[in-house]
Amino acid sequence: MPGCCRSGPIWRAPPRVLAGTASGLGGAILIGGGAGLAAFAGVLLGPGATEMPLILLMLGSSLASVVAILFVIRRARQIAA
Repeated sequence: MPGCCRSGPIWRAPPRVLAGTASGLGGAILIGGGAGLAAFAGVLLGPGATEMPLILLMLGSSLASVVAILFVIRRARQIAA
């Protein structure tokens, strides 16, 4: 699939002002969020647990992602108007 692994800038700024700041912050949030979800999954999935808590955790994080995307779309439209 061509172009499947490309990523764009998180935030556009003049190159000399804040070069890489948004990228570093985005990476830190990504790693920290993944670590937090992994720790939470470890708490939920104790000995003898079924797969349902993990499925619900994945569903919840997916729904949170959709809400975040809708918020960004709405905010972009407000800024453009």
